[in-house]
Amino acid sequence: MWIKLHFNKTAYILLLFGLLFSQPHTSISQTNIQEEKHTVESILSLIHKYGLDTVAIKQQLQSIIQTPFKEGEADLLWGYQMLMADVYSIMHDNTNPYSDHYYQKCLQLAKSTNNIELEFLTYARQGHYYFIYRKISQALPFFLKANYLQPKTDLKKVPALLDHYKFISGFYSHIGNHQRAIEYLKIALPYSLPYSRQRIDILNSIGIYSQLLGQKEQALQYLQKSLKEAQMSKDTAWIGILSGNISEYKWKEGKKEEALKLLIQNINSSLEKNERLDYLRSNLVAATYYTELNNWKSAEHHLNNALKMINDKPALLIHKVEVAKILSKISSLKGDIPAENKYLKEYISLKQELDKQSDNEEILKIGWQFESEQYEKSIAENDDKQRSIKRTYSLIGLLVLLGATIIVLLLNRSKNAIKIKHIELNNAKLKLDLEKKAVDQELDSVKNALNEFIKTIKENNVVIANLRKELNNTHTSDDQVRNKVSHELNSMLKSHLMTQERWVNFKKNFDLMYPDYLQNLKDKNPQLTENDLRIMALVKLDLNNRSMADLLGISPEGIKKAKQRLKKKLNTLSSENTEV
Repeated sequence: MWIKLHFNKTAYILLLFGLLFSQPHTSISQTNIQEEKHTVESILSLIHKYGLDTVAIKQQLQSIIQTPFKEGEADLLWGYQMLMADVYSIMHDNTNPYSDHYYQKCLQLAKSTNNIELEFLTYARQGHYYFIYRKISQALPFFLKANYLQPKTDLKKVPALLDHYKFISGFYSHIGNHQRAIEYLKIALPYSLPYSRQRIDILNSIGIYSQLLGQKEQALQYLQKSLKEAQMSKDTAWIGILSGNISEYKWKEGKKEEALKLLIQNINSSLEKNERLDYLRSNLVAATYYTELNNWKSAEHHLNNALKMINDKPALLIHKVEVAKILSKISSLKGDIPAENKYLKEYISLKQELDKQSDNEEILKIGWQFESEQYEKSIAENDDKQRSIKRTYSLIGLLVLLGATIIVLLLNRSKNAIKIKHIELNNAKLKLDLEKKAVDQELDSVKNALNEFIKTIKENNVVIANLRKELNNTHTSDDQVRNKVSHELNSMLKSHLMTQERWVNFKKNFDLMYPDYLQNLKDKNPQLTENDLRIMALVKLDLNNRSMADLLGISPEGIKKAKQRLKKKLNTLSSENTEV
């Protein structure tokens, strides 16, 4: 997918301000700002006029930043404090005590004036502040509190609703809750102007998140709606991005020429608008498409374009995996077998690294989702409890109020202790579940590795057998053919041979799959050699004599003799495997 995900933190915040406060009904004249009536949006937009000059900003807002604030100016004072929080965030390019201080003042002000909308925005913006710097654990509680308040807010009173709902949506998608991300965008969508960039972005995001949920039909519908809006507004940048997004569906439908046409349009647009990440992704997809069409020259052209954008950032690991895979395929199409094997090994290595990275992220997401569920469950229980208490208080008189309050406090203390214990038990259970999952994944990986090992051996055996057959059937006078076949056979046998290094890696996986199997044999029969153990392991995998002979670099007769010697050492060997 080609949704734009550039992540320069300072630029990201400045861009947010530019989008956040550029709506027609909130625009202000920069040349006569002192004469304009201030709004929350106009206050926050002062950063465009004065940058990080806090003295100039304070001079412009002298009538607002007084204590106590004038009646009816609570939202303006909140806007000033939020502006200062953002200013210090940009100055430090990270979370910092000054921003934290102003966020706290914003929250106190919102609560003291019972302003649900400002309280909601404070939680949302502070959560986004942590999210920008990828401090997800700190961001999560603020977004959860904002999510709890959202149904209670009056949408018409939320400043810059579209942008706030978009970054809340982005956070939930990041932690894997794509359905909630879509819900926020759908709430905001009716408030977007037709053919505006905000509306195009929202429609595209709904399509992308739907695709992540596997809702392909809905994803395509929203992507097509977004493309239509972009075409009506003649927004070439978005037309390119959306063309790339839709091309995947056209390709899967078999409309390959149309898909490539859309993809090339995306590539040209990305290059024109200097969208480096989108240009990288779209070129990699184009290279993949052309390898499927066996057009290695075009694939190589697009791959070279993509390689210009590759660097060593961890976020680009997934693209390095794609590059290695494409290079292997191109080498195969060229008939360059050594290069194909080289890039295939590189692909496997990078893929393992990516899988490990993905597993770590998945574990984090499970933890975040668990914390979200626990928080929402606690909120729901608390709401029910509060309603029950209110009904109870309405029925009791003033005479029993004090006694009831004491009882409630005692009960709450007991319940809190139980709740803390419950949370601890849940956390312990989660930890055990995660550990079990990690062990299961490791065992599955080992099992898959051994199965793949056996499969590769059998496939190689077929190739080796065919080469031997071809060598035996070749006329003696045809020396050139015999030499070529003989060379291929020797190369295949050499690559098939189990070296000491391969034996160490194989034994590691074998021991994980069959714990203590070889060690128990060794303990019971100290006379067993390392070669004996190799044969025992291969016998355990049910390999025939020819396969074992090719792996160990000896003749089938040598394998038979080795098994006979083993039978003398182990009277019970036949009970381990009937093949021996």
